[in-house]
Amino acid sequence: EAAALVAYRNRGDVPRPATRAHRRRNPLFPFLSARAVATVAAAAAVLVIGAFAVTYKEFSLTTVAAVLTIIGFSMNDTIVVFDRIRENAARLRDRRFDRVVNQSINETLSRTILTSATVFFVTLAMNVFGVGVIRDFAFAMNVGVIVGTYSSIFIASPILIWLNEKFLESQRRAAPRQNRRGGRSTDLQVDEP
Repeated sequence: EAAALVAYRNRGDVPRPATRAHRRRNPLFPFLSARAVATVAAAAAVLVIGAFAVTYKEFSLTTVAAVLTIIGFSMNDTIVVFDRIRENAARLRDRRFDRVVNQSINETLSRTILTSATVFFVTLAMNVFGVGVIRDFAFAMNVGVIVGTYSSIFIASPILIWLNEKFLESQRRAAPRQNRRGGRSTDLQVDEP
């Protein structure tokens, strides 16, 4: 069992605790990534609710459950991508952050597409063959899986890059003030473009 657990942990798509090297590079990475994840989850929920408004479908308690499921699905998908970004940022310290994000997305893309396609086709079958509230739940899930997958890849990562650039810019502005006071500016490594 221990060997199976080690093999499972080394698969590459399991979130791991933050490494000390990455915390030195950007100690606010968990905070920055949490803001991006929350933005993506909220966007997915709003778009699913908007799809119900556009199609004039009934918004019931089952639909609320589907929206909450989509929020969780989108957050999980985004966290897997961000965990790979965090791992690669610690490992590839010589690369610019946007390059690390691009490589991380490419590494997790197959997992993201396979997971989303599996959920989509199951809920599509529920949408086609289901009746009543099951059909509404499946419709919400179909829309949500598409929106959640898109947003976790194409919206969350640019938000993270933007937040990281703002953080590094604030560190650059704070460094001269720290040096004037005679203190050490920071032990962060600032990525130069």
